[in-house]
Amino acid sequence: MDIIVVVGAFYEGLLIFPSTLVILLLTYKKYYQFRNRQTLYLFLLFLNILFAVIFSLFSKIITLFTELDYIYNAPQETYPYTPLNWFFLRIVDFRISLALVSAAAFFGYFFKINIYEEDFRNLGTYSFVIYTLFTIFFGFIIYARGNTFLDALCFLFVFIEVFIVFLPFSVRTWRGYKTAKDAFIKKKLISLTLMSFNFMMVLLAFLIDRLLVMVGFRHFTPFYFLAWIFQLTGMICAYIGFILPKKD
Repeated sequence: MDIIVVVGAFYEGLLIFPSTLVILLLTYKKYYQFRNRQTLYLFLLFLNILFAVIFSLFSKIITLFTELDYIYNAPQETYPYTPLNWFFLRIVDFRISLALVSAAAFFGYFFKINIYEEDFRNLGTYSFVIYTLFTIFFGFIIYARGNTFLDALCFLFVFIEVFIVFLPFSVRTWRGYKTAKDAFIKKKLISLTLMSFNFMMVLLAFLIDRLLVMVGFRHFTPFYFLAWIFQLTGMICAYIGFILPKKD
């Protein structure tokens, strides 16, 4: 039994999953109370993150209790082509988790549009929707066990999508924070800036982790665990600074 996988399973199962679930439920409570569309988009974003955590946890459970292993442990290992293995291998190689992160970024994009009351019926939005669908399709379908190049491409596509959404959004909210006079508005804007920054750092930390593994480091480097901390921090910032506050 691989001890680092056991540590990862306990880390995600006892810390990341419960914390993410609590924030999601609190967000839903606020949405149910006020029926605010911005809160709805954040709820859907958080929901996809929660499922990404769940499937990441499942990947560890599968490798611990079945014959399936991570691609970097047994890249040349072949398994019977069955519908169950088709599904399990995409869990083990984090394809489903990445697809869910892509879906989370999709709702982040529409949250950004709703915040600034922009018209979503334009070429940029249509292009982003097509790119998101392509990224999810690539994650599920363009897959070959042992082909790390395809896995790297899948991760890169999601990485680009997240930065397309949150980099300009963080710049815009930061500028708004610097110029706003109302303390209530400033609190909301800085919370969205911090949320965006942390969500980008999630993908950056995972990217560093993958690169270190590819050059020979043991899997699940400290950057892997750090990425989940960024994820939680981003959700907490959004909840405390944007979802929770209510102006009298």
